[in-house]
Amino acid sequence: MKTKTHSSVQDSLFFVIDQAVHLLREVPANVLALYFTGSVPFVLAALYFWSEMSRSPFALEYASGASLALAILFIWMKFWHALFSVRLREFIAQESPQAWTVKRLWNLLIVQAALQPSRLIVLPVALLVMIPFGWVYAFYENISVIGNGQSPRLAPVIQRSWNLALLWPKPNHVLIWLLSPFMLVSTVVFAMSMSYVLPLISPHVTTAPDQILFGMALIFLVLILPLSPLGMILLTNIILTLFALPYLLRALFGVETLFTISGLHLFNTTFIVTACALTFLCLDPLLKAAYALRCFYGDSLTSGDDLRLSLQAIQKESR
Repeated sequence: MKTKTHSSVQDSLFFVIDQAVHLLREVPANVLALYFTGSVPFVLAALYFWSEMSRSPFALEYASGASLALAILFIWMKFWHALFSVRLREFIAQESPQAWTVKRLWNLLIVQAALQPSRLIVLPVALLVMIPFGWVYAFYENISVIGNGQSPRLAPVIQRSWNLALLWPKPNHVLIWLLSPFMLVSTVVFAMSMSYVLPLISPHVTTAPDQILFGMALIFLVLILPLSPLGMILLTNIILTLFALPYLLRALFGVETLFTISGLHLFNTTFIVTACALTFLCLDPLLKAAYALRCFYGDSLTSGDDLRLSLQAIQKESR
């Protein structure tokens, strides 16, 4: 991947996004595997948790245990996200990958487990306040890159992550607007939750939750379109694909499935949340790559690593 200077980040709103796409195309498959090793177990557990809590008559009996397991898997996911982000950062800087010793892995786990869970509370609050959301969001993404296990101390990671989050605010907000799945996921989960809460709040609502769902989801998704355009386009394509595949299978091979029999009843909360989870798995690696690039260019303001790589590229081309 050709690395440009940090001035390109400020000059172009879409520079980092373009670089992130090329970065994910060039990194080895084992680096991408780090991301999905952490994300897939958490996403599957979250889908199972949603399905059971929304439908099972025994949900209250094991809600606490399932919540604890989900919390542990969240830390698991953030641990692997940090491994993924650190490897991306090394690949960008064309550095030899540093060995993962037991001590370094433990330090990384301590930092991520101490800082990342707070995002579940801080990010929604920052979103309600609106103004600091972009910087707070960048701060938590930077922690995955900066908390690389070199030290278990939290203060240096917090300070450095925040300083990097303050850089280039306009491109940062464009990056969040286009690539972040946060707005999409939070809105869909809220809409799906309300389809169950509304009948409990209002005794006049007697319609089944799944029938309420479609109208509510449509309204919320239309409202979220300006806030997460790429996420909405991707989510719509995934929903259409998941809905069309069983019918395509029946048309080509005559195979009747539960999905073709269900018809529009397929559009329940679990289906929508599953499509949202797939959207998250598509967008989030790209977002992680973009923030790894931002951290690299931010560090280059003092280290000059971007200039070093540019000079090396010029030397190779001149030979």
